[in-house]
Amino acid sequence: MPDESKSSPNESQLAGVTTPLTQEEVDYANVVKRTFYANHGQAVSSLFEIRLVFNYVDGVNLETNKLIGRENLTVVMSPEMGMLICRALATNLQQYVEKFGPLRLSGLHPPQPLEPSPDPPMEEPGH
Repeated sequence: MPDESKSSPNESQLAGVTTPLTQEEVDYANVVKRTFYANHGQAVSSLFEIRLVFNYVDGVNLETNKLIGRENLTVVMSPEMGMLICRALATNLQQYVEKFGPLRLSGLHPPQPLEPSPDPPMEEPGH
């Protein structure tokens, strides 16, 4: 297990991060890299988290009429991280369509990249 006390930022250092870090800004030296192919997925959310559930499905059980799942991966994240992922996916899908043409599923268009919500106005003291 890596010693996180030496190089991991504490929560107060991460609290001000509001934009995704670039590849060059993250140290991947101790990361275990895995690849997962998904051809089925869903998103579930609660007040405090978003769960992305990815599946590799390789057929349909004709007796039960249910998909046959072979692998499953669940990613749990904060709603804020979910928004950053959503922006990144929307941007990448738009670039894909511009480069390669329409998506193969008819009527499916990539979402427009989301703009950050403006900060609510701060109330002045005493009002």
